[in-house]
Amino acid sequence: MLPQLYRHAWMDHEIDAFREQVRRYVAAEFTPRLDEWRRQGYIPREVWRPFGGMSFLLPEMPETYGGAGASLAYQLVVQDELAKAEMPVNIAVHTIASHYILDFGTEAQKQRWLPKVTNGAAPRWDCLSRMEKCCANSIGPRVTAIFT
Repeated sequence: MLPQLYRHAWMDHEIDAFREQVRRYVAAEFTPRLDEWRRQGYIPREVWRPFGGMSFLLPEMPETYGGAGASLAYQLVVQDELAKAEMPVNIAVHTIASHYILDFGTEAQKQRWLPKVTNGAAPRWDCLSRMEKCCANSIGPRVTAIFT
């Protein structure tokens, strides 16, 4: 049994409802397949598209780039629920990299990459690999460091 989370001021009823949605989705779609994924050594790419379709991938991204325009608190809820289910934290890197694109990328780079990563349409690691090749020079050494 996990300990009860401290109730921060930002944990309101909307966050609770979102948390419950994420929890139900993870329990139904991810948890039953975790052992299989551990045995094969990876999580198949196709599982992320429906997860993104529910606005669970980068919910804090602006709607312009495919996000829900929510606060970062929603991303924290997603990370928390994935951790509770013992999911590998493999979306953390794309979260960090996507924020570098959002903050330092050109508008063309944002339009090209953020919607694909946010909605799960592009295989995340392929997309990030391409982002590095495409964007590292114009974003700077911080993004390159993430990929090395």
